[in-house]
Amino acid sequence: MKGAWATLPWHSVMLSLLLHVVLYGLVFLICAFFATRQFRRMRNPERKSLKKSQDKSVEGGAEENEEDTLSQELIRFSGDPLPFLRETADADDDTVQHRAGLDARLYLRMVWCMMVLFSVLAAVAILVMLPLNLTTAKASWYPENSFLITTANGFAHPETALLFHTMFSVFITVSVVGVVYVLRMELAGHVKGETQAVPPVHAYSVEVQGLRLDPPVDASEVLQLLDAHPSTKGKVLDVQVVLDVTDLVDVVESARLLRSTLARYHEQLERDGARPRRCVGMFAFIYIGEWVDAIELVEKEIEENDTAAAQLRQSEQRIATGTAFITFETRQAAIDCIATFQDAKIAHAACGHPTFQPPNQPKPLPGQVAPLCRNPNQWSMAMATKPEDVYWRNLRFNKWHHIMLSVTGFFILLIVFSFIVTPIFVIQLFLAVGDEVIDDTSGVQAGSYQAYYQTSSRKSSFNKVTVFFAGILWPLLVLTINFVLMPTLVHYVVRFFGHRQVSAMRRSSYNLICFFMVTNLLIIPGLSLSGLDEFLSAASNVPIDRLLSQILFYGSSGSFFVDYVAQAGLLTAAFYFLYHTTSPLLVDWASGGHEKKLTFEFDFAYFYSSMLAVLAIGLMFASTVPIVTPFVAAVCVLRYYTDKWQLLTAHSTLRVDPAPEMTASATHFALLMAAALAQAAFASWLYVQGATFLSIFPMCCCFSIIILLAVPYTRDNLVVVNPRWEMGEGVGVEQPETLTTPAPVSYKGAYENPYLKDDAGDRTSKLWGALGGVY
Repeated sequence: MKGAWATLPWHSVMLSLLLHVVLYGLVFLICAFFATRQFRRMRNPERKSLKKSQDKSVEGGAEENEEDTLSQELIRFSGDPLPFLRETADADDDTVQHRAGLDARLYLRMVWCMMVLFSVLAAVAILVMLPLNLTTAKASWYPENSFLITTANGFAHPETALLFHTMFSVFITVSVVGVVYVLRMELAGHVKGETQAVPPVHAYSVEVQGLRLDPPVDASEVLQLLDAHPSTKGKVLDVQVVLDVTDLVDVVESARLLRSTLARYHEQLERDGARPRRCVGMFAFIYIGEWVDAIELVEKEIEENDTAAAQLRQSEQRIATGTAFITFETRQAAIDCIATFQDAKIAHAACGHPTFQPPNQPKPLPGQVAPLCRNPNQWSMAMATKPEDVYWRNLRFNKWHHIMLSVTGFFILLIVFSFIVTPIFVIQLFLAVGDEVIDDTSGVQAGSYQAYYQTSSRKSSFNKVTVFFAGILWPLLVLTINFVLMPTLVHYVVRFFGHRQVSAMRRSSYNLICFFMVTNLLIIPGLSLSGLDEFLSAASNVPIDRLLSQILFYGSSGSFFVDYVAQAGLLTAAFYFLYHTTSPLLVDWASGGHEKKLTFEFDFAYFYSSMLAVLAIGLMFASTVPIVTPFVAAVCVLRYYTDKWQLLTAHSTLRVDPAPEMTASATHFALLMAAALAQAAFASWLYVQGATFLSIFPMCCCFSIIILLAVPYTRDNLVVVNPRWEMGEGVGVEQPETLTTPAPVSYKGAYENPYLKDDAGDRTSKLWGALGGVY
């Protein structure tokens, strides 16, 4: 960052950075000590917490277990500091998948690969890159005794001195592409490549959208459509036309939450021996009102919900969603159906179906046959998603509704995060107070690093103590805001995007959290901007190569990113140690007094994003600020073992992601985009430095990644995995031998709406329904 760090001597900056890391490490060790102490006491109930002397005198007894002294606890901790991590560290991938689900296995596999990659890069950075930066001849204006001496800025002959840095950057990009390909092949193997005698039901099923809404289309009309062509005639196993059940979903989900509350009240009654009471009324949220018996109140509400649900199921006046799920007897029939009826106009011209209302003709009169398709432009037919992945509440939305809601929600989030919660406002406040420009830029070539350095070098009026604590506060505020506020807002807004699949909703949450994290943690601090207005101004007035190069110029001027990465690893790991092992009151409340461990839903969207933000920082500055690479490797190590421990001991699998391959594929895509952005910035940085020839190589890497992601064939076969069973997905995924395998009879009714059943509470216990439910 520009400001106080840019002009401080080398030893002062490194000493301050070292003290920061020591402080983070000390907090980490303190948290680990208390977490380990509580963990051992949970495993050994006889070793209770410290007792008062009067309690001991009353209980007495020569055989009573005495509490260990602090010195004994420290000796025990030094011998085995993190026993809870050790218990889960040796668990293999199959154990992780069995206990925490496929999404946990995919996440930990990605973190482990990044841990190995950045460990190798850290060794190269420390043994080769850092000594090279320290010993290479610098320009005459270069401040030899500053923090910049550890970076690759200001070389006297950059066109030759930066050759190895360019090779290192290209090696990083090739390694990332290779890791993504390996992860993608493993993902494809888990999702579709396993040998199965019979593929899953969604491999035989087709989803149709754009059907007539009023009156709703029935199954016989859909069968008439399919019988109009020889490739699909008589090959249908089941047809399910979906009606809107939004009101019913809300009632069923409300009843489920009430039953969970009732169970908790019964547990409280058994534990305390007194019936719990609850405040009701307009001001019940501030405990002002009438106090009634909580169990009787909830039982009455459950009875009312059940009665309302029964009445809604019997209602015959339901509007249509324009959606139907068709299950065929073979995969080949499903593929032929899509090939025949995917384009409504072509299919209508070929076989007369689907019928649709011409724009200039009046609507059919009562008693006349109504057209099947309400609008050819809204007609779509594709392979269906998994039955458990269907978000039944949102099937009333078509793709245009989804696009409109998503764009609106994105701009709302953009405005909120840009002008209200962007942590750079606080950072910029500390940077600006007491600073003044001291150097003249006349006679210096515009756009060069020398010009940047002379225009951004400032003298700070802060004393060293203030600078030290400000250096701790800046990254900590960034970490806190992006850890708590931003993911919560994104999850809330994404619920209203109109997604028709649960996995698509989770992928949108990941994409948005990842976008805002990378922007808040890398782009805005890297450009040293104070908000969206400055970013828009810079993007419109500054050439793109200069804008990208300034990320490396500003980012390598101080230790902000190194500080943030250190905090992201040590402090977040310390938080989870305390959160899961030293919060007995929280655990007791969350479990109703019957569990000794906290169970929660692991937010993969956030953890993927926070991991990718650190990796993006590492990819961006690995070649120019090699000192950041070991910290990124350390974060990967801590996150791998800490997150593995959480997933194996406290992760709730009540509502797992039915299609985790969507979020995992989005992570592969984002990781390559971060690598492409890093290469583009490095190429622009080389060009501004004067190494024009060397800048060609990272720019070629950048364009190669963009082409890889832009071409559907390479993207689908090398980067991502489609959760739908489409044809032409490549080696390891395609299963042509199953095209003629008959579908089991049990697949009939797989896409029947579970909320219309009398036992909807049991059938939907693992589905995602109401907006107010757990996300």
